[in-house]
Amino acid sequence: MLKTPSSELDYRQAVIDLQKIDPSPYQHRRRFDEDTLRELAVSIQREGLIEPIVVRPKRDRYELIAGERRFRAVREFTEMDTIQAQIVVASNLQARRISAAENLQREDLSAIETIEAIVEIMDAELVEDEEYAAMGNKPADRVKTLLAKLDSVRRSKELVLRFMKTFTLSLRGAKRRSNLNKAHKLRQEIASLTLAMTTF
Repeated sequence: MLKTPSSELDYRQAVIDLQKIDPSPYQHRRRFDEDTLRELAVSIQREGLIEPIVVRPKRDRYELIAGERRFRAVREFTEMDTIQAQIVVASNLQARRISAAENLQREDLSAIETIEAIVEIMDAELVEDEEYAAMGNKPADRVKTLLAKLDSVRRSKELVLRFMKTFTLSLRGAKRRSNLNKAHKLRQEIASLTLAMTTF
């Protein structure tokens, strides 16, 4: 059993039938480059799967949490029937947080995808707060409303301080979950997020 100190979730290694894995509902990436997937498939066949995908049990099947590109590469461009995986029992919120943290770790993020990943992490960390959850029906709407409130410090100083404290903790949590050294990148990106949110 593997245990991540940051999330306190228990992982176990397994080899899973590809046909028993369903896609993640938290994967918002719309396009996967076919040539890149082919190259990844060749690498996996030659060197093996260095980092297993992460799944959670769903009835008699599994739901993908992290590793969408690896999963697609193996399923679509190899003759492999199974794939190495880490199985974890995770709630919807925990699965969403893991998925969001992994998305931000990718090196090929476009500017918009980076913003979307930041929005997803912020929303996943704050959505359990009732006041924040009431700010909108979609993550982008809630974050946009929150940023507007943060811009109005004089109107709600107490609310601002509470949310900023929570957001700071969420950055640390994202860094631990993904083994990232990119917390400073989040701080830089959030400075331009208000303007960029107009693209949603």
